Amino acid sequence: MAAAAKPIKVGVIGLGRSGYSIHIHRMRGDKRFQITAVTDWIPERMDEVAAEFGCTTHKNHRALLREADAEVVVVATYSDTHAPVARDVLKAGFHCICEKPIADSVAAAQSIVDAAEKAKKKILFHHNYRFASDARHILDVINSKRIGDVFEVLENEGVEKFVASWSELLESMEARLK
Repeated sequence: MAAAAKPIKVGVIGLGRSGYSIHIHRMRGDKRFQITAVTDWIPERMDEVAAEFGCTTHKNHRALLREADAEVVVVATYSDTHAPVARDVLKAGFHCICEKPIADSVAAAQSIVDAAEKAKKKILFHHNYRFASDARHILDVINSKRIGDVFEVLENEGVEKFVASWSELLESMEARLK
């Protein structure tokens, strides 16, 4: 019988909606992952995660990158900090999962890719629907050209009916806000 694979050690930078409710939620109870280090600007969030997972807490992302026992680090910080923090993660020698949006410019996004190549580390830009079955099906239909050249796909999860015009859309939105 083969020995069980060791879990991947993960650090998480940012414990808000994405860091906590998406990334930590996804790893919770999954034997393939071990959350080993976290940081957030709200100490109570770090304490809650540390109590649940027995991980270390760090005063900021730079401290986590210096001190953490991790192989991969999730960047789930404020959107405007994704690029510089992801570059820091890669330069510190960790693989990186970077939440979206990737960056505020093509040049900034390219700088993350360049940092990954230079560090010989992996970067994954977390587009959580990329591998979902409905998204894969849509991509298969587009690639098949059965419906011609597609230039835009809109997803309206939870929309109750088709909206035929902008005025109808505005009326619908106003009604929901009341």
